[in-house]
Amino acid sequence: MNESDYYKLVDHTLEQLQDALDKIEVDFDYEISAGMFIFEFENGVKIILSRQTPLSQLWLATPSGAYHFNYDASKQEWLEEKTTETLFLVLSQHCSKQTGADIQLNTN
Repeated sequence: MNESDYYKLVDHTLEQLQDALDKIEVDFDYEISAGMFIFEFENGVKIILSRQTPLSQLWLATPSGAYHFNYDASKQEWLEEKTTETLFLVLSQHCSKQTGADIQLNTN
C-alpha cells in the first residue's frame, strides 16, 4: 500500500470510529489530534490509537499493553497482527473495561 492510500484509509477509519462513538452514549472524552485518536476516561486513563506510517499500521496503546493492526483488504478490516481480532472489537473491550459499561463499537 502506498503512503497516500494508507493516509486515506486511516482517515476513513478514524471517521468511522467517530461515527460509531456518536451513535452510542459514552461517558468519556475523545479527540482526534495529529492523526491520533485519544480516549480519556474519568479515571484518568488514556487510550491512544495512532498512525504508524512507515509500517502501514495502526497502533493502539492501552494500560494493559500495545496492539499493532494491519489492514486486510479482503476483509476490509484492521486486524491485530497476533490475535487477528478487529480494531473495533479490541477498542470496544478496552473502552468497556475503563467505563464498566458494555461498549460496542461497530461500523454499521
